[in-house]
Amino acid sequence: RQLNKKLETVFLMSDPNNQVISSNFVKEIAKLNGKIDHFVTRSTIKSLKEKFGENSFVGYEKTANKTKVLALLDENFKEVSSIDGKGWVMLEETPFYAESGGQTGDHGVICTGDCVMSVQVKDTRKFLDMNLSEVEGKLSVNDKVEAVVAGDRSEIEKHHTATH
Repeated sequence: RQLNKKLETVFLMSDPNNQVISSNFVKEIAKLNGKIDHFVTRSTIKSLKEKFGENSFVGYEKTANKTKVLALLDENFKEVSSIDGKGWVMLEETPFYAESGGQTGDHGVICTGDCVMSVQVKDTRKFLDMNLSEVEGKLSVNDKVEAVVAGDRSEIEKHHTATH
């Protein structure tokens, strides 16, 4: 059964103002690198945290790390077993720094199967103290992968320090 593509999804927020936000609006904010974490339903993120706890950030020690895909969310933040396109990934251990304190989130690639295929990491954000990376490509839960941060983080770190 498929949904009618002419219909638009609407998020009903559980905050005191009872905001109504459309999924298209949230997607447009994300495309423009705007902050969307406060639009993501807390129940989805809370469910991930209850299942897996916080994932480990290893990016201070290394910028590449062999790890495992713990969870995936589609572009509408619904938990799924695989993605083939846009979505979000929670890695068991991640070298990707999440946007925080004026420092932008890391981007890079996630390699699967001896780097035969790679998934683009477009951004990394923190949700309830878990680092989730926005990705585009093909991944499945439990995939063994290598996560690699793109470029030199020193320029980003300088920007972060300058904002203090």
